[in-house]
Amino acid sequence: MKWEKERNKKVSEYILIFHLTALTLVVMALFGIFKVPFIYNKVMDNYLAINVIIFSSFALCGIAYTRRDNLSSMTLKENPGISGLIVTFIVFALTVSIVVFAELNGRSLKILYLIPVIYASVNHGKKYGIIYCCFCSVAIFAWNLLYDSWEGPSKTFEVDLILTMIIFMTAWLVGGFIDIERVTLKKLEELANKDELTGLWNKRYFYHVLNKAFDKAEEQKKELSLIIADIDNFKIYNDTLGHIKGDEVLKIAGEIIKKVIPKEVTAARYGGEEFAIILPGYNSQQALEVAEKIRKNIESYSFDGKEYLPGKKLTLSIGIATYPFHAKTLKELIVRTDDALFSAKSVTKNRSKIYYSVFDEICASFKFSDRDLANMLKTLLSVIHAKDRYTRGHSERVTEYTRIFGQYLNLPKKEQEILEIGAFLHDIGKIEIQREILNKTSPLKDEEYIYTIRQHPIWGAEIIEQVAVLSDCSPVVLYHHENFDGSGYPYGLKGNQIPYSARILRIIDSFDAMMSNRPYRNALSYEECLKELQLGAGTFYDPELIEAFMNVVDSIYYLHRGEATKDIDVEAS
Repeated sequence: MKWEKERNKKVSEYILIFHLTALTLVVMALFGIFKVPFIYNKVMDNYLAINVIIFSSFALCGIAYTRRDNLSSMTLKENPGISGLIVTFIVFALTVSIVVFAELNGRSLKILYLIPVIYASVNHGKKYGIIYCCFCSVAIFAWNLLYDSWEGPSKTFEVDLILTMIIFMTAWLVGGFIDIERVTLKKLEELANKDELTGLWNKRYFYHVLNKAFDKAEEQKKELSLIIADIDNFKIYNDTLGHIKGDEVLKIAGEIIKKVIPKEVTAARYGGEEFAIILPGYNSQQALEVAEKIRKNIESYSFDGKEYLPGKKLTLSIGIATYPFHAKTLKELIVRTDDALFSAKSVTKNRSKIYYSVFDEICASFKFSDRDLANMLKTLLSVIHAKDRYTRGHSERVTEYTRIFGQYLNLPKKEQEILEIGAFLHDIGKIEIQREILNKTSPLKDEEYIYTIRQHPIWGAEIIEQVAVLSDCSPVVLYHHENFDGSGYPYGLKGNQIPYSARILRIIDSFDAMMSNRPYRNALSYEECLKELQLGAGTFYDPELIEAFMNVVDSIYYLHRGEATKDIDVEAS
């Protein structure tokens, strides 16, 4: 933070001046002890000692200058470390040695006791300033008891008493101001970095901590997981019960998160009804355990007005990603976590999902040798994703489902590869469609449907045909909206005129679309989807494939819900 760096720079300057001034006083005292005039006017009797003093003073000045940031950091710490306390005690011991040596040589330099007291007060606060004030007072009066005759208060005793009072006032005043400054700074940091409603850290501080955590993970080659959680159906809750009740939910959610998370992780309000958690050193499975604890605690809490929500409970959807397994950069880590959250919310909600990329798996499984090709496809898909986030998640789910169905149908390896890649790219033609049409909540106009939506298979096939290695996937993309009775588009093919892989994709594409929320309608139930598929057999869908699909649909449904996929019989019945 810029203001913090500027403040630290100023403090380091003040601390440096203090150390150099204190060092100068010590050098002057040593010169006095060795009876060396400050203006050179005669041959020095203690030439060796003087050279040692001068050399040492220059060396200490250099050290103080080069380590000024470390010296100032002692002052910025609320609790003194062992190293800081040791340095303070060494300063005190050296001061006592110099004062005693000066007294033995007939000089009184007790004023130097201010140095360790000021040092302790500035670095460690009032408490340690008073402690060293007591140490110095004991040293002063111990000398009086040992070497002065006791026949009542002497002038030396009176001077020493005044000196100890001055030392005490210095410790009390300087240390007190330091303590107040630290408490004030801590409070201001909390006000600047805490979210007032939830009590969690705010988004600005979240990014500050995340940057540090990522740099540390990168340097130490350790894992770093990120969680982003979003309250499901929060708009419905707010609209139904009002924003005051909504704020109460956010506050309680923040309290639950603080209670559940381990001490070493950082939780923040990411924005609106979203929360983010930084987990240094955690892998994806460990982060998933934390996420599930939070999700289950939120789900089981009896929020006021939960009966107005779907399922009559308030729930969380959670996305998880981990560096370096899912992302190589900080920006990628945030994007991957957000993608995982969207995937969790776009289907059934109320679940925790670790980031998973079908595209990356396809690239690895089918060994795309052309990295430029992979990057080009990623760019195209990113453009679609920016227009319509549903399409990205839909394409990934459809690809996963075709893998299960293709295995059940025992497709040859080459056909399976073509089907999966075609499934992933089947909506790539939507890159030509305007965002407003893709996300329209009202019924489409005839011209919007006929001249845009119905053209996306043709546009998608044209894009794919430009890439030689993908050309075999073109029929899957081109014909995936053809109906078995010839009522589909773009060419009205029917029956076996439609490629087998396109007939497979037609069923799976419809199943996922019916099971997902869309801007213009809510998702259908599982039972309703099965009924619609069976009613469409022979009209929209190949009846033989529908019969086969009914044998494997439970496994697909478990995957759709984020549950463990049951083993399936890979041989068609």
